[in-house]
Amino acid sequence: RIAAAAATLLACHAARAGDPPAGTADRPVEIAAEPHHSIQLANSVIRVYEAVIPPATRTLFHTHRYSGVGIDMTATRIYIEKVGGDPSYETTKAGDVFPVNAATPYVHRVANADDVAFRAIVAELLQAPRASPVASTVADVPAYKLEFENERARVFRMVVRPGETVAAH
Repeated sequence: RIAAAAATLLACHAARAGDPPAGTADRPVEIAAEPHHSIQLANSVIRVYEAVIPPATRTLFHTHRYSGVGIDMTATRIYIEKVGGDPSYETTKAGDVFPVNAATPYVHRVANADDVAFRAIVAELLQAPRASPVASTVADVPAYKLEFENERARVFRMVVRPGETVAAH
């Protein structure tokens, strides 16, 4: 309670001092403070969060500081406003995997321009890799398809149909 009261007082003081409200392009919030992003797992190596944006809703401007990988959980049309970039529409597809490139932190907000909720799960890699990714033993396994790789991660999709098995690897 004391911490919440202190935060409220600080917010009131900031508002009286003429600062822009939190969540604007000039004063973005951190991911953990953005109401549509919820941290699911966090430790010193990785932070996993879920983003859920209801129809006709937009996030606050927020900062991405870490690179990682995400997966779209729904098919949704979204509008992305990146500070310093051109706004764009994107159509997500459930199961699509995407890189999150925050080699340089960036600020954006996302609006759901669809009539279904947007949902994505993102894993941020909080530490730089000790070395570049090594050759994978799964690259030659037919069930695995390389989705993408960069200096921080290599992502495979594994497809096993009903009745199929995959050899030990």
